[in-house]
This record gives sequence, structure tokens and C-alpha cells, in this order.
Amino acid sequence: MPSKEKTSKLTVALNKENGYKELAEVEFDMADYKYGKYNGMRLFFEKCKDNDQFTFDPAESYIEIGIKGTKADGLVQ
Repeated sequence: MPSKEKTSKLTVALNKENGYKELAEVEFDMADYKYGKYNGMRLFFEKCKDNDQFTFDPAESYIEIGIKGTKADGLVQ
């Protein structure tokens, strides 16, 4: 696992036909992974400051992801 944090932001937005309005976002550490093995995470969304149309319960609004470290020449065996 890397020694320093790499914070990234994921944003959930409406599609093109609905004007790309941003609804929610979450920040997470992209460096929080294991080589050759998925590290599952549940990321809870926070409402975007410009979202004045859609409401949701942040305690029940999340996405689950898994990130895995690989070497440049392919998967770790």
C-alpha cells in the first residue's frame, strides 16, 4: 500500500438531457488499496451545494466500490 494519501472526488450528476446538474459527491483515498486484491469501500454521498432540487438521506445514499493495486506490467500474481 502506498505511503501517502491520494484524495479523489466522485460526483453524481444528471444526464445530458437533464442539464448535467450535480446532485451529490464523495471524496475518498485512491491510495487505500491492496496489491492483487480488491479493497471494498462503501462511500456515503454528500449533497452538492448547488443541488437545490433533489433531496436524499445521506445515511442511506452510497455507492460501493472496490479498488485493486496492479503493477504496470499486469496483475500481481
